[in-house]
Amino acid sequence: MTNFTQNHRTPAFPLLPIIAAFVASFFALGEAEAQYSVPSRASGSQSSGAKTKKAAKSRTRQATPTTDTEVLLAAEHGMVMPEPDGPGDPPLPWEIGVSLNFITSEPSLGGETLEFTDLMLMRLHTLFSFSHFDLFLGTDILPKQPSYTDELAWQGSLLGVRTNFWDDFSAWTRAQGGPILGQDGYWVGGDFALEHHLDLQKFLFVDTSLGFSHNQLLYDQDDGKTYISDEVFTRVGLSLRDPEKGLFAAWLNFDYYLPVYGNPGAIDPQPRVNMRMGALSAVSQRVDLFIEFSILDRGDLEDARTTLPILNGGFDQRTLIMGFMRHFGPERKFF
Repeated sequence: MTNFTQNHRTPAFPLLPIIAAFVASFFALGEAEAQYSVPSRASGSQSSGAKTKKAAKSRTRQATPTTDTEVLLAAEHGMVMPEPDGPGDPPLPWEIGVSLNFITSEPSLGGETLEFTDLMLMRLHTLFSFSHFDLFLGTDILPKQPSYTDELAWQGSLLGVRTNFWDDFSAWTRAQGGPILGQDGYWVGGDFALEHHLDLQKFLFVDTSLGFSHNQLLYDQDDGKTYISDEVFTRVGLSLRDPEKGLFAAWLNFDYYLPVYGNPGAIDPQPRVNMRMGALSAVSQRVDLFIEFSILDRGDLEDARTTLPILNGGFDQRTLIMGFMRHFGPERKFF
């Protein structure tokens, strides 16, 4: 069984630790990468910076990776925020969020199976909405790991931006990095994508995207090899949301990654498919709760070259995510 801490090394030179260009949401939406987990438009909020005609009619606050995450329904069906009573701009919308990510897998770390609660990541994020773009950043902390591992408490951070152009198109990019398993060095990476949003019904939306993903391993010791993985990816997501008050949302997303570059002697990426499904509920004018289940695919554990020595997403795993987002700025009018 493969041990992810085996002695693969590479020169510690940085390779474009990825771009920080414009990131975005389709017109009145947010993207999942800020809170890592909640998908595009799921929380029904809108950046103050997305100043489209539709957004002017119905101002909504933005909530993002992930995702991710990350991940808002159309503004005219969204959680409407009041216009300011007097002259001047409304307060700057921003948010903070926390989630607990429980990771399970087949034999992986140390050749052991990860059961529920064996491994937990705590993710912290914040997002700021400016006049023409959104800025988001976050970090992963490891409060719980198996007794047979000794990974760092800090497991990675990201920084990204997003912006929209035209009503139904947007773009986002992020740079990220963190420690390699076994504390053997660090990894850096980045993603860029163009997205399109389509309204099927007042309560039903489809998002599609096409993007590029880069990852590089920077080992502490040099073995003369370069560890780089480049992929193109496409995503298709279906979102449901209460069109009247926006108190509830649900989503189902699929990702397909196709390798375009790798060094077979060091990294040999394979085609992979990911699935995410989740739900979100607004419990007040300021707070959203969400839950998401995901199946992440990456390589075969029997061949370490097809995986990455990264705790989050570096090998086949299943993840249950539970978290909340707290919004600041203009209040939403749905209660």
